[in-house]
Amino acid sequence: MMAGAVLASLLMLVFFHVLETRGPLFITLALVAAVGIIHPMMFGPEASFVPEQFPTRVRFSGAVIAKQLATVFGGGFAPLIATSLCAWSVLQQQSPLTLSCSRRPL
Repeated sequence: MMAGAVLASLLMLVFFHVLETRGPLFITLALVAAVGIIHPMMFGPEASFVPEQFPTRVRFSGAVIAKQLATVFGGGFAPLIATSLCAWSVLQQQSPLTLSCSRRPL
């Protein structure tokens, strides 16, 4: 899991520069590396790690409840926060978020 996190951090630094090249081959390779190699390195061991945190009697139901609640609270509020930040950045003319929230293509 740690190797995947380190590789994801390193890929993040390179990934945006790859996007700036607008080369379909390089972008495809970066996405394949991120989704096909690094993502499984981080979340593959989770299937055995999380259930071991609970007693045997409630092992899989405890793991499922923990995973689903984390998904709801972690992923459920992200669009609300992003929308709030975009609305706020429109009011702030010099905000760095203004460009990322604009509707025009780059």
